[in-house]
Amino acid sequence: MSQEGVIKYNCNWIKTGSFDFEQFEAINYWRNCLYELGLIGVYGDGLGYGNLSFRVNGNQYIITGSATGGFNHLTKEHYTKVISYNLETNSLTAQGPIVASSESLTHAAIYQSDSSINAVFHGHHMDLWEHYLHKLPTSDVSVEYGTISMAHEIIRLYAETDMPNKQIMIMGGHKDGIISFGKSLDDAGYKMLKYYKLLSDMSKELKSVKEIKQNGNYEDGSQSKLHQKIEEIAMYVISQQKQIEELTKEIKELKK
Repeated sequence: MSQEGVIKYNCNWIKTGSFDFEQFEAINYWRNCLYELGLIGVYGDGLGYGNLSFRVNGNQYIITGSATGGFNHLTKEHYTKVISYNLETNSLTAQGPIVASSESLTHAAIYQSDSSINAVFHGHHMDLWEHYLHKLPTSDVSVEYGTISMAHEIIRLYAETDMPNKQIMIMGGHKDGIISFGKSLDDAGYKMLKYYKLLSDMSKELKSVKEIKQNGNYEDGSQSKLHQKIEEIAMYVISQQKQIEELTKEIKELKK
C-alpha cells in the first residue's frame, strides 16, 4: 500500500473554523490545474497525494489539508495555517479546520532554505518522476518523505546543487514525488507545467518515431520522415524556452 498521505510528523493541531485569506482564489486555481493533470489525486487504496502551500508571514504558511487529494474542488475548509515548526523534532503547530498535509515539513524545509520562496507545490506523476530522476536535483533514494532526514536532504540539495535555479526537484525516495517552488504561486505553477509540457510533447514526438520504425517500410520517403522526426525532436529541445514562454502567456490569458 502507498504511504502517501500518512502523517509522520508530530502534530499540534489547534482546531478552528475556516478563515479568509487573500490568495484563496489563486491557490485554488493552481490546485485545480494540477488536479486536472493528475498531479494531485487519490490512489486506489484511498490515500490522497499532492499538496500546495504559500508563505504568509515569516515562516508561517497556508497549506492544503491532509487527505484532500481526492476532492474535485477545495473550499476554505480544506486549508490550514502552519504557525510554527521545528525540523529537528519533526514537529509543527497548525491552526485551522483541518490537519496540515503530511508533507508540511517538506514545504517548511524549502521555505527555510530561501526567504524569497513564497510558494511550494508537490505533485505525483510516474512518467515525470522516471524521466527526470537524477536529471533534475534529486534527493537520496534512501530518504523517506515526511522525515527529519528529508528536511535535511532538501536543505542540502538547495545549497549544493542548481536547485535554486531549476526551482524543481525530484524526491528520489518518494516514488512519483515532484516538488516545484517559486517567488509566487504562478512561478511554482509555471515551473511544474513546464516540465509536464516538455515531457508530454516529447512523448508525442517519440511515439511518432516509434510508429515509423515499427512499420519497417522505409520506402516512399519513410526513412526521410524518420530522420525528420529525430531532427524535430532535437529542435524542440533547443527551442523549449520559447515554447514555455508561449504556454505562460496562454495560461495568463485564461486567468483573465
